[in-house]
Amino acid sequence: MKAIRQPPAVGYDGVQALASRALAVNEAAIDLISNREGKPTPDLQVYVAMQLFRASFDHGRGMLYLLAANPQDMAGPALALHRSQTENFLRGAYLGFMAKPEVVDDFLENDEGVREPKDDGGALQVIGPLRLAKRVEALITELSSPDVGDPSLETMVKNAWKPLCGMVHGGKAVHALYQDHQGEIGCAIPAPHLVPFIANSMALSNFALLLSLSKIYGENEIDPSSSFTKAFLAFLEMHQDVTPRKT
Repeated sequence: MKAIRQPPAVGYDGVQALASRALAVNEAAIDLISNREGKPTPDLQVYVAMQLFRASFDHGRGMLYLLAANPQDMAGPALALHRSQTENFLRGAYLGFMAKPEVVDDFLENDEGVREPKDDGGALQVIGPLRLAKRVEALITELSSPDVGDPSLETMVKNAWKPLCGMVHGGKAVHALYQDHQGEIGCAIPAPHLVPFIANSMALSNFALLLSLSKIYGENEIDPSSSFTKAFLAFLEMHQDVTPRKT
């Protein structure tokens, strides 16, 4: 069995620094999409995907702003934004590139989420985030890019979804995380526990960027000299320093 190299204990200052680098990647990704020449005229389905991706980027930005500014007190609201980032991405990817047009029409007309007919052709049923993640993972796997990282989107969403929902809706997660070791009430999420959420947020933003470039613009590579690539590599360098690795 390989030994695990334990990184130095991550404090809230380390979380702030990592979130700042992730924020730079997010901003560079938005610029990369927004400033492209020869923008295509998308059909409604792709246009909806682009809107949802931008909303996902923006919720990710909000999350990272909070963690870069005050991770000790504002981690709870940051994780609530991460849930929204996740769901906007999943809906955008599925509706834009996998769903039938009538599913998109229902999404826009009835505002009941992503719905499809049951297997027996009966009433419409909601396709929730966990099922969407399983389907969208097939799109991510198609990218086959070393920059994407682990494509296990389904596992990432499954592991995080309950606590993220708890932070949004006032569930068990609030009871567990809004008390410190002395019993004082307030957000008390340990700094090391925030690092995986920052990495997940980064992964979602990268997925949205790569799907946009490949599916909308027909581009499968990113200029290695671009601001995005430089920001991404800077984030990876810092993330590796605070993440356990096999030795």
